[in-house]
Amino acid sequence: MKLLLAFFIPFTFNLSAQINWVSFEEALTMQQKAPKKIFVDVYTNWCGWCKKMDKSTFQDPNVAKYMNDNFYAVKLNAESRDTFRVKDKQFVYKQEYKANELALNLLYGKMGYPTIVVIDETNKTAHPHPGYKQPAGMMQILKFYAEDHYKSKTLKEFQKEG
Repeated sequence: MKLLLAFFIPFTFNLSAQINWVSFEEALTMQQKAPKKIFVDVYTNWCGWCKKMDKSTFQDPNVAKYMNDNFYAVKLNAESRDTFRVKDKQFVYKQEYKANELALNLLYGKMGYPTIVVIDETNKTAHPHPGYKQPAGMMQILKFYAEDHYKSKTLKEFQKEG
């Protein structure tokens, strides 16, 4: 009887994966050593949809695992007054836009929050996607870029297939 009970000991495991967020500078450094795309969540402190995405989409275990496996994840407060250094360029807060130049650059001046941006391994192309994303929609976007579908089709074409 003792041997049989050993098989009924409850086994627990943690399904709640968390995204490994790093700074923009850290992502660039990590990318040089092991190339991956960079995923940037551009947000503001006052944005309700940004907070909702933090509490739902970014807490989804499937999103977190896929993100960690395929991207360097960065959270960027668009209104940050920090100075960011990327290669030889310095990005600072611009009062006239009420935003940091790095966010302005990544969003091509179309400031809306939340906006996610995927930067390819060469750091030459940024792909912004504005608006709140539910976990299923986020997974489509992540797979679209991680699996390089963006090189041969549009996101809409990819979504129709899937």
